Amino acid sequence: MNAVQIRTIEIRKITAGTVYKLVSVGMLFAALPVGLLMGIMGAFGYDVISLNGEYVYGSTAFITAPVLACLMSQVFTLFFGTFICLGLWIYSRIKRMNIRIVEDSNT
Repeated sequence: MNAVQIRTIEIRKITAGTVYKLVSVGMLFAALPVGLLMGIMGAFGYDVISLNGEYVYGSTAFITAPVLACLMSQVFTLFFGTFICLGLWIYSRIKRMNIRIVEDSNT
């Protein structure tokens, strides 16, 4: 049986690459299901996908919606990731951060 061990480490700062990676993965996994849902709705004729001012239907909507969701998640990652990096940089000047890590004891 796998036993889990929780450790707490104290860090001074998190690199920008780590922040962007975490935000990007979080945004992608949040936006992709919504994009798939909108694609399915657009495939059935609902007016949910607009590209260049015109609604897209059918199989085109099914492909377009997840692609647009992925692109928008990356745009939001650039925007929010930058502000998160700035906020964490300011916070690291004031106080150190504690991060809890869940480890598998078999590894």
